[in-house]
Amino acid sequence: MKIIGMIPARMNSRRFKGKAIANILGKPMIYWVYKAASKVDRLDSIYVATSDIEIKEACDKYNIPVICNPTNETTAAEKIALESTNIDGDIFINIQGDEPLVEADAINQIIDAMVNDDNLYYIGLKSKIDETEYKDPNVVKVVCDKENYAMYFSRSNIPSTYDKNNAYRVMGLYGYRKSFLPNFIVPKSELEKLENGIEMLRVMNLGYKIKLLDTNYKSIGVDLKEHIKIVEDIMLKSGSYGEYTDLYDENKNLTDKKLFREKGTKLEVPSGYYNIVVLAFIKNSKGEYLIQKTSKNKKGVYAVTGGHVKSGETSLDAIINEINEELGIKIDKKDCKLFQTYKYESAFKDVFYIEKDIDLDKLKYSKDEVEYVKYMSIDEINKLIKDNKFRKTNIDAFNDIVSDNAQ
Repeated sequence: MKIIGMIPARMNSRRFKGKAIANILGKPMIYWVYKAASKVDRLDSIYVATSDIEIKEACDKYNIPVICNPTNETTAAEKIALESTNIDGDIFINIQGDEPLVEADAINQIIDAMVNDDNLYYIGLKSKIDETEYKDPNVVKVVCDKENYAMYFSRSNIPSTYDKNNAYRVMGLYGYRKSFLPNFIVPKSELEKLENGIEMLRVMNLGYKIKLLDTNYKSIGVDLKEHIKIVEDIMLKSGSYGEYTDLYDENKNLTDKKLFREKGTKLEVPSGYYNIVVLAFIKNSKGEYLIQKTSKNKKGVYAVTGGHVKSGETSLDAIINEINEELGIKIDKKDCKLFQTYKYESAFKDVFYIEKDIDLDKLKYSKDEVEYVKYMSIDEINKLIKDNKFRKTNIDAFNDIVSDNAQ
């Protein structure tokens, strides 16, 4: 069974024109939607589907597969229906182009249901909402029967009285069988028009049923410009998307500029500016240094603990936080000594030296970041350097610390 992810997007959104390419933390919104969808291994292919050249250009810039054909679709499902005729697939997942916080688990929930039940041809998700969302006309509400099939969708308050156990919103995520999609290529129903474009009413008008699964998945659809700030705040707070770092001048003076670094990507510092990175060399009473082997998705190299200084942090704060986050070790500030600052083309590197005996059996480190940790002798580390297995950006500081301790 072939499963296709489709991200319909258009420039002429009624409430927020051009939102598909609106800037979110330095990248267009469509980039973040595609990246989230890419975490779902069960999707055989993912495409952005658009009629707008501006969206195609944004996708091309980030190597996002895009189908750009001028069609006269009025809804996302209709666009998918039109483009699906030329795509080999059995199940199509409609991933809304204005849902940058979409989660892989939510997509998998829909895939699981459709793969396990051949009778389901149209499926979505619903979640309970608070009274503020219940009264918000931008939130599409739904009421269902006892089998969780939709009875009606509306931007109005349904049911007419708010009850926390009976107020639901429909999420911007749907699954269809390919054979069902042509049902969207029909004129809008009158109720669809009256409800300002709720496309589900088009096929319900034809007598079809829509199954809705309960989910704890929460997302924020970007319907208005002010929603961008809400989404950015959530992304920054989670830490899983990336972080801001402050920029400095050539004399290590803080400037008024900062840069967002997406997690897992290299920071591209503008010419004339510098960021600050930190390293920590932790030595035990035997003269050995604490070395970690990074996980496979971090290239599996040997290195000391380090990272970028986040916006608003000092170097000392940053290295203490990095050691705690990566290895689960709490270091007292008084035990951290700034050994030396190195200056490179676009970065300052603050290297800290710590003398501490650590019980490695009590370390709690993330397997996503670190494969294992051990104390190594100088000879063992030099062997790693010779074999090209030690992180190159750690070598100069290591040699200087060893030389300094030998004096």
